Amino acid sequence: MGSRYSLGGLLVLLVVGFFVRMSHRHSAGEEYLAASKELVSEIPSHKAHAEYVDWLVTQAHDQCFDDSYTEEFGRRGRGGKVVVDEYGYLSDLFSNMIRQAETDREAEIVAELTKLKQEMFDGS
Repeated sequence: MGSRYSLGGLLVLLVVGFFVRMSHRHSAGEEYLAASKELVSEIPSHKAHAEYVDWLVTQAHDQCFDDSYTEEFGRRGRGGKVVVDEYGYLSDLFSNMIRQAETDREAEIVAELTKLKQEMFDGS
């Protein structure tokens, strides 16, 4: 069950990443936030704690997106393209969500997010 939603979520983020490269910081951030919420919505406790989990994603996204975002410009400052360090973004996103859930003593959500992060990055 875990591999199914982790691979599907990663694919969603990669597809979104391709299209986001042509947009600006705000719209790029909104696209990554939406994709991240979709990815995390598949953890088992999301149904029972949807508002809290969505808040976790939003808080973590706000803390880490700017560090993963760069904009590269062509000659004369034209033809800029957006580049997002997707690995860094996801790693920071999950670390921040897990840390906040630990602070909030949400052990079940911590375990589910940790498992999803491990499946995404380790393939286990």
